[in-house]
Amino acid sequence: MPTNADQHLAVSPGRLENRMKVRLSGGGVLLLLCLACGGGNLFFREGRRAELRKDYDTALVYFQKALQSQPDNSLFMIHEKTARTLAADFHLRQGRRLLASGRPDEASGEFQKAVGIDPTNLPGLSRRKLRPSARGSRNSSKP
Repeated sequence: MPTNADQHLAVSPGRLENRMKVRLSGGGVLLLLCLACGGGNLFFREGRRAELRKDYDTALVYFQKALQSQPDNSLFMIHEKTARTLAADFHLRQGRRLLASGRPDEASGEFQKAVGIDPTNLPGLSRRKLRPSARGSRNSSKP
């Protein structure tokens, strides 16, 4: 005579098929949820990797994508703003170096990148950009 455990394990083929369908459809829903939620997290992780390499331009792109997928995520907002500031600052410093080394055309490109990344840098950029060129013009006018 079969025990309760044996009866529990004995499942008719129809019931087994229904259970498998439920498990598969449940797994599919779970997979879709992970993909829907995980997109921002994937971009965020890639942004963090770029940030750790000090590649702030790339980090900014990934943080922007993460923020697009989850616009209300405050962590994404903070990292996007930080990467924006650091990327603009990097290009500003590069522009100053190029200007100091007598390469104003290349410096101008770096300054334009800085302003394109963070337009709030425009007032500070104008003061910083003029200072080195004013020094250079004074030095070049001396015999």
